[in-house]
Amino acid sequence: MADKVTPDQAEALINKLIANTPLTAPELAQLLATVQSLGAAVAVLTSVRAVLANPLVMAAWGLIVGALLFIGSIPFFFGLAVVVPVLGHATWHLYRRMIDPGDAPVNEYHETPKGRRYAADFPAALFPWGRHDRQP
Repeated sequence: MADKVTPDQAEALINKLIANTPLTAPELAQLLATVQSLGAAVAVLTSVRAVLANPLVMAAWGLIVGALLFIGSIPFFFGLAVVVPVLGHATWHLYRRMIDPGDAPVNEYHETPKGRRYAADFPAALFPWGRHDRQP
């Protein structure tokens, strides 16, 4: 027979999920979205996969971030002027070690050709659906 899950075990599991979501989802997603031009959903899923592949490292990293932010906020938040750039630099190196840039798909940017624009068209240029001289 299978063991039944008690209400205390279910509550503990739900608490773990709620507590780990803020660390798991955005950990590397911002860097993925900006550096590799990925969409938000792909960046968050890649971040979640990286955290699930390295749970002890990411748990230790979360404790380090929390401790440094606490220490930096003690001297009237002036310490954050040092701590936040150091954490940003360290997060960049963590991202570079955990995620191979060649594995992720890259969105290619294709610039659309634009016609000549005049200063007198400034307010109308903000609303292209209102222009009658558009070319298909």
